[in-house]
Amino acid sequence: MVIGMHWPSLPWGMEEVPAERAAVLAAGHDADINAVVAQLGEEARGTIAHIFAYADTASSAELTPAIEDDFAALFQLSGLRTGSTTGRPGADQDGFDPQAIVSEAAAGEGGAARDTQVLGFGSKVKDAILAPVRQLSFWKMKDRARRFGETGAHQLLIGMQANGPKVRIHLMGHSFGCIVVSGMVAGEAGGPALRRPIESLFLVQGALSLWSYADDVPYAPGSPGYFRRIVANGMVRGPILTTRSRHDTAVARFYPLGAGAKGQFLLGEDLPKYGGIGAFGIQGSTGMVDMPMAASDLPYDFSEGSIFNLEASNVICNGGGAAGAHNDIVHPAVAHAFWAAAIQGSARPSMLSPDWGIAADPEPPTGFGAGAWRGTGRGTGTGTGTVVRGGTGTGTGTSRGATPAPSVSPSVPPCNGGGLLGIDEMPPAPPPQEPRQTPSPGGEPGSPRWIHADFEGLDPDAPVVQGEWYTLAFDLDVAQRGEALATAEAPLPTSDLFAPDDKAVVLTVQLDTDDFETSGHTSLMRIPRTGKGLTKARFDVSPLKSGACKLKATILKDGQFIQQMDLTIQVGVPGAPAQVTTRGRAMSGVAVLQPRDLSMQIYPGAAGGYECVVCGPVATRVRLPVNAGLIDSYINGARADLMKVVMHEDPTGRYVFQRDIDIPPEAQQKALQIMARAGALLMLRLFEGAGAGEDTRAVGRALRRLSTNPDIRLKIQVVAETLPMPWPLLYMGDVSGAEPLDWNNFLGMRHIIEQIPLQNPMAVMAPEIPSAPNLQVSLNFNAGIDAAMGVDFVKSQRGFWKDRPGVAVTDRATPADFISALNNRDTPDQILYLYCHAVSRGLTEAGGPGASSLALTDELISLNDLDLSAPRAVRLSGQPLVFINACESAEMSPTFYDGFAPYFMDKGARGVIGTECKTPALFARAWADRFFERFLHGEPLGEVVLGLRQEFLKQHGNPLGLLYAVHCDADTVIRPALN
Repeated sequence: MVIGMHWPSLPWGMEEVPAERAAVLAAGHDADINAVVAQLGEEARGTIAHIFAYADTASSAELTPAIEDDFAALFQLSGLRTGSTTGRPGADQDGFDPQAIVSEAAAGEGGAARDTQVLGFGSKVKDAILAPVRQLSFWKMKDRARRFGETGAHQLLIGMQANGPKVRIHLMGHSFGCIVVSGMVAGEAGGPALRRPIESLFLVQGALSLWSYADDVPYAPGSPGYFRRIVANGMVRGPILTTRSRHDTAVARFYPLGAGAKGQFLLGEDLPKYGGIGAFGIQGSTGMVDMPMAASDLPYDFSEGSIFNLEASNVICNGGGAAGAHNDIVHPAVAHAFWAAAIQGSARPSMLSPDWGIAADPEPPTGFGAGAWRGTGRGTGTGTGTVVRGGTGTGTGTSRGATPAPSVSPSVPPCNGGGLLGIDEMPPAPPPQEPRQTPSPGGEPGSPRWIHADFEGLDPDAPVVQGEWYTLAFDLDVAQRGEALATAEAPLPTSDLFAPDDKAVVLTVQLDTDDFETSGHTSLMRIPRTGKGLTKARFDVSPLKSGACKLKATILKDGQFIQQMDLTIQVGVPGAPAQVTTRGRAMSGVAVLQPRDLSMQIYPGAAGGYECVVCGPVATRVRLPVNAGLIDSYINGARADLMKVVMHEDPTGRYVFQRDIDIPPEAQQKALQIMARAGALLMLRLFEGAGAGEDTRAVGRALRRLSTNPDIRLKIQVVAETLPMPWPLLYMGDVSGAEPLDWNNFLGMRHIIEQIPLQNPMAVMAPEIPSAPNLQVSLNFNAGIDAAMGVDFVKSQRGFWKDRPGVAVTDRATPADFISALNNRDTPDQILYLYCHAVSRGLTEAGGPGASSLALTDELISLNDLDLSAPRAVRLSGQPLVFINACESAEMSPTFYDGFAPYFMDKGARGVIGTECKTPALFARAWADRFFERFLHGEPLGEVVLGLRQEFLKQHGNPLGLLYAVHCDADTVIRPALN
């Protein structure tokens, strides 16, 4: 059964005014005025007539104060309001500025000012002056569509579901009808909800915002699109389809007129603040997939996402005048897409939460099969449809990036690439079957030696008893002792542990446990170049319970994290060997590591929480009062706050941080307030959140004291698993108002911070990048950035590297060149620099992290592509430092670096530098220029990053250096320097 709903949508739909007629009703204004009055209300008639009369005699597009007052009165009479990009339909604009609309229309910037001539607008000046009236009518129709959909149409849908418990409902809307059907599904906020989800939703050439369904609107960070709840609450069981066509001039040209775009320059930004779904599809939502509209005899597959944007320019392409192809929707291919979504949507189980009271159908529905449906009547106007069907279908499509956010879409299994701080943990070592004694000379340099853990004076067959005290000792021996309580899983390669002049080294062992009472946290173990260890690291311990009891031993050299050993001891069981799991750095190369003042290792703990081992002036292990879900929301919130700074506008509407390097004091102060609050909240949530123990709070207080001491500059190492925290952003000062905010209280504005993924093995390499005879640098640019933005950012960066002494530059312009280089073990890159667009994917998005992509041209290179065409096993001989100066039209999510940083490190890269959120292209170019200038001149990486943060702040008032994070050894340096 097909149910059609018709509702008045003149003048946008132009049911009574054919689009091809120019200067209709030019002899008088009565019909024109009546048409506008029908949209804005009878009380507006006098004001509308006055504006039309003024337009008849105007010779300039400059409005007089009196006529601007008339337009202001008209806006008030319309009942509309302003809500920016997150506002409800009709309020999704920055405000009614009639002079700006007239100027755009006169200049042709807003689209068809001269050639539309809707409502009899004849001359160019007259047409421009009446453009605000047309705009108000457009906004009013959007508002009317919303009200109709959320109220009467929504109640109709509830009634249909109540009277047909097994009826499957599919909604289709065209133009403003897309607002109607969206409102039908969503209902009014706080009003009655549907009894169950509908089966599919088809939005054909939608005249509603491309951000309507967004998880987080990039132009209003932290705010979802108006209809986001449709996706978040699982109100559509099956696919949500959209069509878009470049031939739809009604949506493409008219929609953004007067919307207040202010010239944004964000790297990767290719979507407007204001635009229609009929031109761009749904953007910024989880589970988006872009695909072409298929011919009516080809199948679809809607299984890999929840929202599908169909590129229909080859189908929806006929028409002219103001509307273009806006109404050209009566095609078999359009109908085929509708039925494919309806059939597959009926076959899907419900994804709603149990509080809807919905049970899945006991068996898959059967349907009428695929087939073409033809509409009847003229291709004009705006309508909605409700259809009941069932069945199955298949098809193909390619995925596109979206802003990650919680979604009710089925989770996509994670692809290869894991997480930034993901760990490849060794399985527990099986207990030895019998005692082993491996002889070793022990006196020759390079001979293997092993670390052991044992209870001194305890017979190997005797049980460890609850409440008794024992001495647990860690030592180094020239042979594996099978009778020892625990033995390291690999020998200690002493030839790599010692620097040339070292006769002995000292390792720190830090012991943390909840299952034992201990006499101390740390102890030292002195190791000679050859033979047995000179001393043991000893701890007095007493089990607090019987059964499996755990200890964690963290081994450091000069404050640098080396390894962690997890020991599980069976208390009360005679002769039971301990189980050992090791994670962290291989011992090879440890000699080259430089000291660190403070080291933190963070990893998932019991019950979904996190544990933090702190080594240095504070030595302890504490539980952080967060879990993966909470920390993800906190990180996303902080990055949304960073985006508020990036998107900050001055009183004239200019995006200050995007258009200038020099930031005025008032904008800098605003940024300080936003960023300090975000950083303080992160610090609070980590160490003082709900459920935090006193020991955790004490660690937080100690970190504050250390980091805010003006006489101390720390080298801080954070080794973390699945915790991509923006550590430089942490604000260590008071934000209560009791003392002034200070940029120096940001952790990353005063101290050197390196972030390293906790994985196994953690590669260690010499920090020097050799520059003789030439430093090998590869440039991987998206050359289209300059043309797209009207800038010279790529050109100027190429100029920076041209003819630079001591540097051999390889410029890769195509994805094929880039992939080929990564698939060649002999690729000599020592610095691999990317300045391009990027697409990020989360675990629950179509394709998962493997679909995260880089764009050097219009062709995307996904992480899956790299894994298949340039496998991780092909390690790059140049051990490059990878600098990803890239972002997209939504803030970077942890999944981006969770995918690419481990990939490059697995390929042999020494580290990755990247941004915490979307970065202005101008600043990214300036940062890169100064970064490489200092780094090439021999400054260590950590010093360069800290120095640049301070330099941009001091010289330009610009704090955006805090957006950059270093996932690499901070001592990395070019030797010899290239002066």
